[in-house]
Amino acid sequence: VSYLVISRSVDVIFNRNSRIGYHLSAKWGKITSEVRFTDLMHVHAFGEDWVRYSAPYHNDLDRRYVSSLDLKDYAVAKYQLDPDRFKVIYCGVDPEQFNISSVVRRKVREELKLSSDALLIGFVGRFAEQKNPIAWLDVAEAVGLERNDIHFVMIGDGELLESCRLKAQGL
Repeated sequence: VSYLVISRSVDVIFNRNSRIGYHLSAKWGKITSEVRFTDLMHVHAFGEDWVRYSAPYHNDLDRRYVSSLDLKDYAVAKYQLDPDRFKVIYCGVDPEQFNISSVVRRKVREELKLSSDALLIGFVGRFAEQKNPIAWLDVAEAVGLERNDIHFVMIGDGELLESCRLKAQGL
């Protein structure tokens, strides 16, 4: 990695939850001050608290990006990290950019054979343990037992797709 950084005249190393990256950030500062180290944490992953793992390297990183204020607050409170070294970058979607017309809304409901006033709740994401789509189906089931006027749809792909498809068919 050091060879590539030097031979390619890299200015910024962008780390995303990589142990090698965190270790390198601690060593690289002793080699040169010309390469900047940044990282992005966007989730509390199951089984691994990357804030915990990265905390010892907090001061070795030039900038730390997080995807929510909650994640920043968690890192600061739990690991006593300097809040000024974090910058929050919201990865959300601007809903105005995707403001669908009533024509599109009606067409979607027609394709799904739903009435025009049906309440539709969707899951859009990766069908993986980290996103926990099975729990989403459990919630949909519980809501469905209370209300029969709500419809649920899931869109995505991943290793749990077939499991989710089978569970949904059983609901």
